[in-house]
Amino acid sequence: LFAQADKKTSRVVFAQALAYASFLAMFLGDAASAMAYSQKAVALAEAAGDEGRGVLTIALSSLSSGARAAGDYDIAFTLGERVIQLLRESPEQPFFLGMALLGHGSIAIELGDYDTARASLDESLTIAREAGDSFRIAHALNSLGDLARCEQRYADAQTAYENSVLLLRELDAQHDLASVLHNLGHTCLRLGNFERSY
Repeated sequence: LFAQADKKTSRVVFAQALAYASFLAMFLGDAASAMAYSQKAVALAEAAGDEGRGVLTIALSSLSSGARAAGDYDIAFTLGERVIQLLRESPEQPFFLGMALLGHGSIAIELGDYDTARASLDESLTIAREAGDSFRIAHALNSLGDLARCEQRYADAQTAYENSVLLLRELDAQHDLASVLHNLGHTCLRLGNFERSY
């Protein structure tokens, strides 16, 4: 598709395609391509002005994800803050705000900024609960479990992980369930519950 693009192709359309190509590259583990695509997407979206505002959020999100995949958490955090700011200016998109806050909270954990992580994850959980979105609730609980584990609040971590597991089992989300069970197992080890950890 990129090879067929020409000067008649809208900047907004091209930026959106680049942003999604960035996400695809990231899912395939190609951080370098993800960053290259997303940088072009951001530049095009910004050049489009007001018309590119909606796509800019997606492009910045892809750039933040690429930076995170490359291990550059500081850049990912800063980009995530900009995404959240843009989404707060468009309150009709609570789903995307909730997702941005979830990612931002996880990055804050990596940076050791636990207060920011807690605020972001709590807000993300609230948005997911208001929407009745069990899948996003489960992921927010998993991240809150990660935060509690980092803070050595293992009983709180266990509760968060167990609630996440319950929701994911109800949804039959096996791929996501495996990761949360892994986290729960480590928490049980910390609590001395060796039999359950296995």
